[in-house]
Amino acid sequence: MSLTEQVPATCTTDGYKKYKCAACNEESTESLNALGHSFGEWQETTGGHMRTCSHDASHIQYNMDATGVNALEITLTGGAKLTYPHTINPVVTFNDIDVAINFDTDKTSLVNKADITAYNQVWSHNKNIYAKNEDKTYSHACDVADCTFKYNDLFVKNAGQYYVAENKDGVIKVADMTLNDSEGYDCEAAITVSNVSYARDMSNYQWGTLCLPFAINPSDYAEFCSFYQLSGVDNEKQEIVLSKIDITTIASGTPVLVRRNTAVKGISISATAAAMANSILSGSTAGEFTMVGTLKTSYALADNAYIINNDKFWNVGDLISNEKATTVKVGAFHSYLVANTPSAQARMLSLSIGDDDTTAIDVLNAADEGEAEIYDLNGHRLPDLQKGVNIVKRGNKTTKVIIR
Repeated sequence: MSLTEQVPATCTTDGYKKYKCAACNEESTESLNALGHSFGEWQETTGGHMRTCSHDASHIQYNMDATGVNALEITLTGGAKLTYPHTINPVVTFNDIDVAINFDTDKTSLVNKADITAYNQVWSHNKNIYAKNEDKTYSHACDVADCTFKYNDLFVKNAGQYYVAENKDGVIKVADMTLNDSEGYDCEAAITVSNVSYARDMSNYQWGTLCLPFAINPSDYAEFCSFYQLSGVDNEKQEIVLSKIDITTIASGTPVLVRRNTAVKGISISATAAAMANSILSGSTAGEFTMVGTLKTSYALADNAYIINNDKFWNVGDLISNEKATTVKVGAFHSYLVANTPSAQARMLSLSIGDDDTTAIDVLNAADEGEAEIYDLNGHRLPDLQKGVNIVKRGNKTTKVIIR
C-alpha cells in the first residue's frame, strides 16, 4: 500500500496516516497518538521562569512567581474576566487552540484562544535594589524596566550598609549601630538608635580629638577619660587655656579633645535612644583658632589646619612643605584646628606647635607623669592640676595652665 494522506500528531492532538492499494483500491488508516509535551529545563525570565516544548517551539510554559494580587488575568470576548491569584501558583501552557492554566498541582483550566480578547501576566516584583524615600530612608524596589513598584519595608543607609528601620509615630528608629573609624557616619536620614556604641584604642594619658554623632554625658566616663574644649591661646604670655567640659551633655556633632585616664585601655562610649546628628556643630574657639569635627574621613586639609598626633598639634602646611606628607586627612570621628586668619596662623606657628616646645597637652601629660612641679598662685605645691590657675615647672621652663 502507498501512503496517500498524512496528518502528523502534535503535542495535544492525534494524527493519522492513510494508505491505499494500487491494485485493489483497498484503504487503511493508521492512528497516531498525540505526542504530549516534552518540555526542556526551566529558563529564568522576568518575573518567573519559562520552558519550551521540544516537539513544538510555539508551545511555551510559564511559571509566574507573582507577588501581586493576581498572577494572571484573562479578559473574554463578552467582557468577563478570569483571574488567577498568585497563591495558587498558576502555570500557563499555550496550545494550538487553547490556553491551559494548571494550578493547585492537579487542576487545569482550558480557555479557547478565540474567546480571549486580553491576556495579562502580572509578573512578580523583585527586591534587587533599594529606592530612596523622601525622608532619606530606603525601601526595597523592583528593578524591572519601567517598573515603579516599591515595597513597604524600611531601611536607613550608613557607610554603604543598610540597617532595618521602623517608623514609630514619625520617628525613624534603628535597633543597633556600632560605629568605627574606618567607616564613619554618613546617614542622611534623621534617626534614633536604640543602642549605639563607639570604641577607640588609646594609650595611657594619650590625648586625642573626638566628634561623635550622638550626645555624650561626660560624668558617665569620668573614671576612664575626660573631655576638654579649646578656650584660649595667648602667644605673648605663653598662656595656654583649656576648659574641662563638666556640663551634663556634650551635644551630638560637637568637636572636643579627649584625654584617656590610666584605669582602662582605650575608650568606649555608648548611648541609648540616641538621636543621631548628620551635621557638625561649631567647635570651641581659642582666639582666632577653631576646632572642626568630622563624622567621616575628611578631604585633604588646607595648609592652615592643625592635626593632633603624639599629643601635639602639627601644622598641615608645615608637614607638606617639609615633605613629611603630600596630603593630610583626618579620620572619621576626629577633630582638627583651623587658623581663621593668616595672622592667627603665624601666631600659632610662632608657638612651635608640633615641635618640642611645651603645649597645653604636653604640660598636662608631664604633670600626670610626675615630670613637672605644680604650684598655685601663692606658691603652694599642688599634688595635681586643679581648676583655676596652675603654675607648671618642667625643667627650666615655667608655663601657666588654666583649667576651667
